[in-house]
Amino acid sequence: MNRLRAVVPSFALAWALFALATLSPRIVAGFGSGPALLEQPWFTHFVGKSTLAILALAAMAAAGGPWRDWGFRAPANPRWRFSALRGCLLGAAATILLIVSPAQGMTWIRDLGLPGIVLWIWLHSSFTEELFVRGWFQHFVRPASRRPLEFGSWSLSPEVVLSGVLFGSMHLTILAWGADWWTVAIIVPATTLLGLCAAEDRARSGSLAPAVLSHVAFNLGGFLAGVAAAIAYVVATGQKPSF
Repeated sequence: MNRLRAVVPSFALAWALFALATLSPRIVAGFGSGPALLEQPWFTHFVGKSTLAILALAAMAAAGGPWRDWGFRAPANPRWRFSALRGCLLGAAATILLIVSPAQGMTWIRDLGLPGIVLWIWLHSSFTEELFVRGWFQHFVRPASRRPLEFGSWSLSPEVVLSGVLFGSMHLTILAWGADWWTVAIIVPATTLLGLCAAEDRARSGSLAPAVLSHVAFNLGGFLAGVAAAIAYVVATGQKPSF
């Protein structure tokens, strides 16, 4: 219970910063062309995730300590292939579940077009989210959660678990984008698992790089699974898929 009391303020702070970043596109649009900017598919992604990165860097600077402790260092004993393969498989599994279930999926992402998806989702979002969750939060919460969580002979690092849970819970905001509950029920657990894997990469290597790779691989795997499913559908039915 004492350990829970120690980490709750950190978790609440992380969510407050994330909420501020999520609202930042509307705040910025208020000083510009208003609704016209919000109608641009790239604008919300660019401003929101850039603000998240700025807040993460500011929080790191405020907390102090060497920048290498926040993940800005060469990884120790990286498992590049394993991290990439694991991320790809998780992303592919999530996409397949979205296709075979009644989920409507995150249809608004298509408005970005393929170049926009690569730039804003695969690269920009992956790096900025990892900077916030695995860079700032995972190291920030560590002093309050040092003792491992033990389950018999199996133990988990608390900061890894908290990092994964924070990352998954952040994706509840897709409800505000009009996602249905089927989509939420698939995306939140999938991103929580991704968060745990990326957090484990961060803890093992001491670096953000393997975590970013896992995240990018997740998005790439989801895309490739969608393309493969679409091709299979066309070959089998001769019709264009609706997903």
